Amino acid sequence: YKHSETTKYKMRVSNLGKTKPSLHKGGKVIKDGILEEFDCLSHFCKKHNLSTGHVCEMMQGKRKSVKGWKLWENH
Repeated sequence: YKHSETTKYKMRVSNLGKTKPSLHKGGKVIKDGILEEFDCLSHFCKKHNLSTGHVCEMMQGKRKSVKGWKLWENH
């Protein structure tokens, strides 16, 4: 199944303004009193067998935690 040129164009144009989650973004998270700092969200997620989407939501404040990991907040 192949898309027509018109359909390909419409798909390309509809995706122009949309941004993907920043998977190469760093952060600091804590679990069981252990602080972990990372430079690449996707590498951190692979290392700990976590969903990149769920961790991204946690970093955006949409989730409180993911499998025990929480955002580290320096008070």
